[in-house]
Amino acid sequence: MGKLPLPPVFELTCKDNVYDNKAFTGDVGSIFVAKCPRGCKQSPGIIQGTSIYRDDGSICLSAIHSGVITNEDGGYVLISKKPPLKEYYGFTQRELNSLFASASTTFSFSVSKVPSTAFGMVKLFSDHVDGKFPNLGPKGLALPPSPSGTADPNPDIEA
Repeated sequence: MGKLPLPPVFELTCKDNVYDNKAFTGDVGSIFVAKCPRGCKQSPGIIQGTSIYRDDGSICLSAIHSGVITNEDGGYVLISKKPPLKEYYGFTQRELNSLFASASTTFSFSVSKVPSTAFGMVKLFSDHVDGKFPNLGPKGLALPPSPSGTADPNPDIEA
């Protein structure tokens, strides 16, 4: 069996976007897990597109716009890098206006809900610290620290 590395979970601000954030490196098809704070509707930011968004728009506002998270709670989102579109069509939903825009410079992105089984148990998402996870055993169950008192900060689990 191979090993499956656990991905880091990125803590976003309301204004973060795929274009400017160095954490979102990778080609079309790359996916990332991120956490949006609550209350992003009150923050300045743009949304360009509907369902597939331009890379320089706010990830968290786009996630609210698409219904993946709520403004009141924020939450975890799965970000998928997509090829750029020639045009992005604006649409008003969930009291947010997305704008019409021309082609993006590098990528588009979509946001979706993070399945509770995507990376093991949901507990992983609440236990991460700076993109590192607690010592995990089979099936993502937390293990006690080693006798030396240290745990592997980014372990691999069997796939």
